[in-house]
Amino acid sequence: MLALRIALRYLFSRKSHSAINLITLVAACGVGIITAAMICMLSVYNGFEGLVSDLTSRFDPDLRIQPTLGKTFHDSDSLRNRLLSHPDVVAVGTTLEETVLLSYGGHQLPATMKGVDSTFAQVTQIDSILLGDEGFLLKDDVADYCIPGAGLASIIGTNRGFVRPLTVFCPRLIGKKGYANPDTLKTQDSKPQNLKTSPLTVDALNLAGADESFAEANLYCSNIFMVQQADYDNQYFLCSLPVARQLLGDSLLTSAYELRLRKGANADRVKKELTALLSIPTNSSNPNLTILTQYQQQADAYRIMQIEKWLTFLLVLFILLIASFNAIGALSMLIIDKEPQITTFRNMGADDILIRRIFTCEGWLITGLGAIAGLILGIILCLLQQYFGFITLGGGDTTRYVVASYPVLLHWSDTLLTLAAVAAVGLLSTYYTVRSTL
Repeated sequence: MLALRIALRYLFSRKSHSAINLITLVAACGVGIITAAMICMLSVYNGFEGLVSDLTSRFDPDLRIQPTLGKTFHDSDSLRNRLLSHPDVVAVGTTLEETVLLSYGGHQLPATMKGVDSTFAQVTQIDSILLGDEGFLLKDDVADYCIPGAGLASIIGTNRGFVRPLTVFCPRLIGKKGYANPDTLKTQDSKPQNLKTSPLTVDALNLAGADESFAEANLYCSNIFMVQQADYDNQYFLCSLPVARQLLGDSLLTSAYELRLRKGANADRVKKELTALLSIPTNSSNPNLTILTQYQQQADAYRIMQIEKWLTFLLVLFILLIASFNAIGALSMLIIDKEPQITTFRNMGADDILIRRIFTCEGWLITGLGAIAGLILGIILCLLQQYFGFITLGGGDTTRYVVASYPVLLHWSDTLLTLAAVAAVGLLSTYYTVRSTL
């Protein structure tokens, strides 16, 4: 306690050289600015991560159950009933995905067909990302429909309400001649046609005998969805599950079960419980299934953001290490300035331990006051941006971006981590200075 009182007096008292006061102030300000920068940087990354999660959650389910090996498995009523028996599972949807060729108005484009059942609108938030007022329509008494992503529709040249249908060409999974063996496809003059060197177009399919190797369906565009993520908007289109199964030639074929959970349910906990539930053997053969949370469904994107976040954090931490030399210099000059008082303390019976404690507390105060000031500043800036969005994207042009302002999300765990990192740097710099000077 005595050491702290003396350190406080040294910190705020007038020094014999005014430069020492200035250097001390610069050292504290440097620590404070970098502390605020670390909090703001982590909060911005949290904001972008939350933005991506919000966008993808409108198309991705809370939990996705898919085969561990391969792309498909056979639908089973007993499996779906087991999933629905869990108290946290609200709805279970069945989907089927396959890469197909779209043709429209002379344009051909590979795309990902996603066949969905009637519960897809309950499992996901698809209604919130539809651009038209027609709603989620995939089939009626007149025709079969599809809902392409905005980018896919723009590339191929279709739009909702167009009277001309899109033609879907899908390789048959079972049949006489398959897409897996393109060398067997022959042109009309009996010359082999290798699809590795020849583009997969409608003409190529016709010459190769598409009636045997490829199934075909005409789908009208009823609406367009926009997730504002290129992986979805430029690649996917939705159709009804019976149409997808008819194209693939199997009435039970399934790519995944998509689950919606009760609001507030812990997805990781439900995943563990469902994993144990699905491992119980039944009379029917159970496929080897794996369960993915929303984070795991977008694991690559989240992993990249986490790597960028922590690499940036380490870079700012390195800058803090450099800034700590200001604190080392200020503390060293203070020790030199107080040499007469140190001699007086020793003559009065103070040992080296007490003297070191005094200047150790002095170094902690310089770093600590700067860290607290930076902590308050960083939190205020993040909260202002989070709730009011003062800093906009694109110089005020908000039409070019998903959000109008920089997304910021303050996590108190990141605040504590920043405070711990600054405290560790302050302790190390103070310990080194005191040990090497006294």
